[in-house]
Amino acid sequence: MSRRILVLLSGGLDSAALLYQACRMVSPRNVEAITFDYGQQHHRELLAAKVMARSLLAWNNWQQLNLAVIPEIVQSRLTGNGDNDWVPGRNLIFVSVAVAYAMTHRCQEILLGSVAADIYPDNSTNFVKTVNATVQETFPGHTLGVSVPLKTLSKRQVIELIPPGLARLTHSCYAGVWPPCGECKACKDRELGYAEAGIPDPLLVAETDPLLEESYSDLLLVSDAHQE
Repeated sequence: MSRRILVLLSGGLDSAALLYQACRMVSPRNVEAITFDYGQQHHRELLAAKVMARSLLAWNNWQQLNLAVIPEIVQSRLTGNGDNDWVPGRNLIFVSVAVAYAMTHRCQEILLGSVAADIYPDNSTNFVKTVNATVQETFPGHTLGVSVPLKTLSKRQVIELIPPGLARLTHSCYAGVWPPCGECKACKDRELGYAEAGIPDPLLVAETDPLLEESYSDLLLVSDAHQE
């Protein structure tokens, strides 16, 4: 049986790099992606995730899942009811749902988009190790594993992995607007990453909202994204 990969796709730069790399690791037809609507204020990222998935994956290989109950149990600036940028327990909930999804869809690997700058507890390598141990203990005999292939990379290094045509379809701004606000933490991190990479942010040089364009012909085709 062909190896199948499940990508947690948020719509931002990190998960875009993850999706693109997954499509180079195996055939894009063997890549699935899920995106979570968890009541985030920047819901524009959901559209970004959809456009990226529709551009790189087989039509039925992406799903948006509803976890809008999260704002009812946690407080965060991202969900519009708190003062910090961390959503407590969010990734633990995401991974739990992803494990169930992956087992049902016969995926052998789940990819998370954590990078070096992510400092929250459920972005750590220890978190991933614990999740994998729990999965193996709970489902003995299954080969399913969770990995964070970008964990040692800086934002600059992540940016350098993404084709410009794909990067312009991402969304980072916590304000959920286009053009991005340029003031939130996500915008600042993105700005610094592109400055360090020494290349212009293709999202900022776009004259019109890239997510509202009817054609994405400048993106790599599914067959081009797969490196045999």
